Amino acid sequence: MRKLSTGNMRIVLVMILTASILYSIFPMMVNTHPAIQPARAELSPAGGSGNITILISSPQQINGVTGQHITVRGVITNVGHNDDVSGLAYISLVDTQNRVPLDLEDWSASKGIYMASIAHGQSVPVEWDVRLVKAGSYSIIILFSEDGGVSSPFVSQKVLLEVASKKNLNPGNVLPVAFGTPVLLVGIFVVITYIRGKKMGIYD
Repeated sequence: MRKLSTGNMRIVLVMILTASILYSIFPMMVNTHPAIQPARAELSPAGGSGNITILISSPQQINGVTGQHITVRGVITNVGHNDDVSGLAYISLVDTQNRVPLDLEDWSASKGIYMASIAHGQSVPVEWDVRLVKAGSYSIIILFSEDGGVSSPFVSQKVLLEVASKKNLNPGNVLPVAFGTPVLLVGIFVVITYIRGKKMGIYD
């Protein structure tokens, strides 16, 4: 075996010392940057969160035809406030194809329902009569805006509404003309035939 020279020995000792120092410092460097934990999503119950919950008791999919009336029903519950809660419940219709809210003047006569008092734990039923004005695809939600509240309104889950066009068996009101004209012509023909027969003595 060859013996290491004094210079080589010094180099080896420096390398070992440097490795020891790095080994002792490296865990400290790693611990200064703790591992990133995955974010946890806090999911709110469907139909509302916080102090008010809104559940729609109507079917989640409603199908109808233009001119028909439907009823949207829901239940608003005070689940968080120890005191009574007051506010306005109302519905919103959105055209899902064009992504625009609808003016409810023609769709529903009573858009908002004011609730003077909802006690803690109390559930209040609400409903709206909606007239299906135009064919298309829509979504309906119920909202509750608390008196004096600065936060956004509480929102229910969506109800999907499909409105089909009503089949018109008499487009343009042409059926009276289509059926009335032949009847009128036949009547005139009968009268003329009778008058001629009368003159010729056939009907004497």
